[in-house]
Parts: sequence; structure tokens; C-alpha cells
Amino acid sequence: MPNNLIVGDDGSNTLQGSAGSDLIYGFDPNGPQGNVSSITATRVAAGLDQPLYVVSPPGDLGRLFIVEKSGLIKILDLATQQVLATPFLDLRGQIATGSEEGLLGLAFHPDFAQNGFFYVNVINTSGDTEIRRYQVSSTDPNQTNAGSGTLVITIDQPAGHTNHKAGWLDFGPDGYLYAALGDGGVSDNAQNLDSLLGKLLRLDVNADAFAADATRNYAIPADNPFVGVAGADEIWALGLRNPWRPSFDRGLGDLYIADVGEHDREEIDLGQAGANYGWDLFEGPEVFSPGTPTGGTLTTPIFYYGHDVGRSITGGYVYRGSSEGLQGHYFFGDFIAGNIFTLHFDGTSWVAVDRTSQIVTDSGSVNLPASFGQDGFGNLYVVDHGGEIFRLTPNVNSADQGDALSGLDGNDLLFGGSGNDSLDGGAGDDELQGGNGADILIGGAGDDILLGGAGIDTAVFSGNRADHAVGAAGSTVSGPEGSDTLASIERLQFADANLAFDLGMAEAAGNTVRIIGAAFDAPTIQQRPDYVGIGLNFFDSGMSMLAVCQVAIDAMGSPTNEAFVNTVYENVVGVLPSAAERDLYVGMLQGSGGAMTQAELLMFAANTDTNAVNINLAGLQQTGVEFV
Repeated sequence: MPNNLIVGDDGSNTLQGSAGSDLIYGFDPNGPQGNVSSITATRVAAGLDQPLYVVSPPGDLGRLFIVEKSGLIKILDLATQQVLATPFLDLRGQIATGSEEGLLGLAFHPDFAQNGFFYVNVINTSGDTEIRRYQVSSTDPNQTNAGSGTLVITIDQPAGHTNHKAGWLDFGPDGYLYAALGDGGVSDNAQNLDSLLGKLLRLDVNADAFAADATRNYAIPADNPFVGVAGADEIWALGLRNPWRPSFDRGLGDLYIADVGEHDREEIDLGQAGANYGWDLFEGPEVFSPGTPTGGTLTTPIFYYGHDVGRSITGGYVYRGSSEGLQGHYFFGDFIAGNIFTLHFDGTSWVAVDRTSQIVTDSGSVNLPASFGQDGFGNLYVVDHGGEIFRLTPNVNSADQGDALSGLDGNDLLFGGSGNDSLDGGAGDDELQGGNGADILIGGAGDDILLGGAGIDTAVFSGNRADHAVGAAGSTVSGPEGSDTLASIERLQFADANLAFDLGMAEAAGNTVRIIGAAFDAPTIQQRPDYVGIGLNFFDSGMSMLAVCQVAIDAMGSPTNEAFVNTVYENVVGVLPSAAERDLYVGMLQGSGGAMTQAELLMFAANTDTNAVNINLAGLQQTGVEFV
């Protein structure tokens, strides 16, 4: 995860990272991009039962996992925006679901793609917290191996109390599992170093230091702050009331903790090892119950608000999604007030802005923000407890120009913004987001994520085409330098070949192959990559489809109307037209009593479903089409 921030401006920047992991912007997130006009809330799911959280596995760009309080984990297919009919995991009947109990948290192991491990935080039928590990099915990636459940830890909760369970889980940049626990409804627990309640825990789930204890399947990181001193070794920070919810900034790794207050204040804290956030001695920065902190370093919140604004904070995420707007701003909400806010550091102080009036939904409404989440691209979602999930996209008018960004070594995160950018990740597992414009993305060595954004974007790979395996629709490319995941990338460039995947209706490559198939025949598409390249150049430069059709007719040798109809009909349908069919189409053309030009009739023929089948457009969309 990056820890070095490099920021440009709206001009043309040339920025280079370090040997470490860098976060590089080709614009200034605190410049004009911080002034958004609106935030689009696109509803991606509805009809859910008390959803509490959404998250995607590391590197998974196609799925969003939905946690429902009742015990179900469902999968949203982001391509189809359909929730799969069969749940990923069903814990109904195995957990308590009253009040603030239920299935409360979900985290995927950093190596989930290899080991299939994921972790849940639940309240068991005895009313106690359990963190469990499960494993995905070996035969179906959308199902859990039903018999794989393993208890990681049980944490006793106060009898008769069903509130303040918190429940958040996530893996930190250090690879350890972090877990947020509320005080269980007994405020003294937060300052009790022998209790795990009211704490943030840090566990090594890749080892087992308690082999003789079937209820403790983890180890203690050696640098946990209470190792070797008074206090439970699992504790990483203390003094929390009901942390709902923390999150790591995927850009810089900072941990933000939203903690629900009692009488007067809601607060946001920055995560620090050994921090004591004060509850129940303090509520926000003010004394709540006079006393002496029991341990750790007393740490005040970076921001708080009073109950005249809201009464139950919902923690969110620092925005690192595909929009230029509000990059680096922390989103959060209030469950009772129904508001959405952002928070950012302006160089002097932390500034909060109420964004509720800027939220524009395409359907439904955001009234009960129970949680936030991110997908594999870093896009931000808000989970409404009423059963809906929305993707939030800040809208901004950008004047950013083309930039050249180079990450060098390390696991870098590069944002080009608007303009025609060149992004080079260098060595390491990098993520490159081109933004608006015709961008060039070079992942380099390592397993990279390349997101083109709007415009005609090109991913460049060293080595020849034969040295790389290209996945369906160009979604993955694996070769000597690593395995890359791609989205919104229209072109692939290798040392000896190029592939185009913008093959939809009205897209450049799609228009090109339709015209070639109708004017020359389907085999020409594969046999003459130079023809494809010429067509792409025309369309990329802004030429209309009608004008390109006229160029194709000129290349056909300006045939007579009869010859033209015979050729195009045979190319599209597969046989010559009957005399009646030929006369019908010839009669439509200028010079034969009709009003259509040959270019207009060619465009009509090229866009027919029959031609799409003839050229196997569906197949080309999976393999791409070669061009020079």
C-alpha cells in the first residue's frame, strides 16, 4: 500500500515516484477537484434484508459481497447488476439477530485468490462475539465450502446486553486482521485492559500460537502494544464505545475510526497503535466521567460533531475511486439524521462538509446510511439499511491536462485524471487509473490493475503477442512480467501486434469490422489487419461512419449499383441475391431511381444483425481484433 503522496496540478505534469510505494495524482485533489457540483448515487441493488456492509475480495473487479444482518452473504455481479439467487454463505439459525446482533462483519484474506479464506464477525446464539474463518468452494467461486467453518476467537459479551457489538473486520496493510469491538453496553469495559470489549484487536491469522486451545486459532503479532505489559495481548487500541465503522485508506494506509457517542458527541479518530480514545472517561474531547486512563496514549479525535447534527455516526472510506472529484476526502454518514458528509485535511485543519443535498439518486433514496464499502476499483458505495445499495460518484468539471506519471518500484497507485495521460507503474503490483481521455497504461513487472476510464485507452505490454495469454474480452493479460487485470481498456499493444476490443455498436472497432465484413467479406477482417488499422484511425480521428463507408466503397473500385448490391448482399447474407432482391436494393440507390447513396446502403447493411452474425461479432468481442 502506498505511503508516499505525490500531487500535480491541472497543467501537464511529469511526475516520478520513488523506490517505495507511491500514490501519484496528475492533478491536485485539494484543488478545483474538491468543488463538486453533485454526487451521483446509482442504485445497484434493492430489496435486501437489513444490509450492513459491502466489500470486494482483493483484486476482484467483478463482484461485490453484501452482508445482511440476518446471516446471509450475497453476491452482486457488477457487470449485470444482478444479485445472485444463491447466497454465498447462509448462517441463518446459527446466530443471534436481535437488536444490534447478527452477522456484522466480513473480510477477505489478502491471498483470497489463492487460499479462498474469508472471515466473519457474528454474535452466536449464546450472545457472544465469534470471529470465524470460512473457505470458498473449490468447485464454485460463488459458494462457500459448507464444512469449512473454523473458530478464530470467541469474545464474551455481557449477559442481557444486545447492543454495542461493533463487528467490523479488515486486513491492514501489514497483513494482520483487525477487529473492532464495542463495549458490549457496559461502558467500563472500554478502559479495562483485561477485556477485549471497547477495543480494536490485531490478530495474526496465518499462525496459531494456541495449538492446544481449539477456541483460539491465531497468534499475537510481536509488536502489538500490550505484549509483555499489563493488558490483553490482542489489544491494538482501546477506549472505544461502539466503533461503527473503521476503514483503511487504500491510498495511504491510514486507519479511520468512527465511534458512536452517547449523550452529546459523535467522533472520528485516526488509528494509532496503543491509542486510548478515551471512552468512557471522554466523549469526543470532553470529559464524560472523571477518572484516569488505564493504559495506552490518550488520543483525541480528529473531528467530532454534536447531537444537533446527528446522533449515530456511520464510518466510511477515503475516496480513491474513478472520479477526480473528492479524491482523498473521507466519506461518512449519520444513521439517525440520514446525512452524508466528507472530511478532509486542508493543510491546517480537518474540514467537514455536509454533502446530503448534493446526493442525486437515479432511483430510491438514501435515508439510513448503515455502512459504506468499496469495490475492486475503489468505487465507493453507501449501504442503506432499508434494503438498497448505491454507488457514489462525485461529479466535477475538470480542466486537468495530459500527464506523464511513473511509479518506478513499489506497489503504486496512479491517477491520471482528465487529459491524455501516460501512466507507467514500473515494478511492483500497481493500480493505474487513466481517467477521462485517451490514456496509455503500462503496468510493467508485477500483477497490476489497469483501469482506462472514459476515452480510447491502450494498455502496453513488452514482448510479443504469443508470449501473453489474453482473457475473454481483454479482461486479463498474463505474460512474462505478471498477470494484469484490465477494465475499460479498448486497445492492447504488444511488440509485434495490436488488439482492439472496442467492438460494441457505434464503437470504433465495432464499426470498422462491420464495414469490412459488409464491403469485403468476413475473412478480410482477420486477413487484413491493415484495413482494421485504417478504419480505427478514421474513427479515432472523428470521422463519421457514413464517411468511412464511402472510403470503403472507393476501395471497392467504385462499383456499379448492380455490382455493389451483389457484393454487399453476398458478403452479409452468404449467397447472391435473387433477381427480385437485387432489383429492390438497386432501385433504392441514386442513379437507379432511388435516393440512397451507396455509402448509406452499406452503412445500413453493416449495422444489421445478419452482418453481426456473419462476421462473428460476438466471437470477436471475446478475442479482440488485430490491427496494424
